[in-house]
Amino acid sequence: MKTAVVFAAAVLMAGAAYGDGPDAWGSAFGTLSKAQVIGAGAGDIGLGVCAADMNSFVGFFAYGMSASTEGRFKLGIADDEPVDAKLTFGFDFHYQMLDVDPGVQGDPLDLSVGAFLEYVDFDGLSVFQIGGDMLGSYPFALDNNTTLSPYGRFNVRLERYKTSTPVRSWSESELKFGLTMGTCWDLSADFGLYAELQFDGNDGLFAGLRYRVL
Repeated sequence: MKTAVVFAAAVLMAGAAYGDGPDAWGSAFGTLSKAQVIGAGAGDIGLGVCAADMNSFVGFFAYGMSASTEGRFKLGIADDEPVDAKLTFGFDFHYQMLDVDPGVQGDPLDLSVGAFLEYVDFDGLSVFQIGGDMLGSYPFALDNNTTLSPYGRFNVRLERYKTSTPVRSWSESELKFGLTMGTCWDLSADFGLYAELQFDGNDGLFAGLRYRVL
């Protein structure tokens, strides 16, 4: 119960800290993940689309490095009008601290902590982000043998902006916060759907899917 209260407090603090958000760059990838890692040796591929301040189409490959750790490589195309769409990439790592099974008494929720980075370059303006996050979810087993897992993610990150033109070069780093709230619907052990709202500067709706390949 104490851990659940701490996670809820972190989410509330993220909302309070969002006063920093409107001038933030934000993530092109969203979260598209619940807190439960996929397991040692398992691998998922996923696709996602984003309708937000910066629209994007993204893909990822997640690999279970151990029973409690997971790494994810992310690649996407981000469109920040009026600049043409550009390639963006990212990586994250998560360690699952708490684990709860549907309908079983035990830990109050699934809870993971991790680190991430992202990079994109829009015709002379490059943005590099590095930070940490906390991701919590809870699985509800449904009567049709599927599982619904609402999740929330709070992140704190350093965003570094850099421009380089023949006229002027400039760089700046700022501390930013973000909040994501979403739901994962696992139709089977191998296939799941995601829908979420992100508030981190790139505010909008993300939707995606994942498929087990390993």
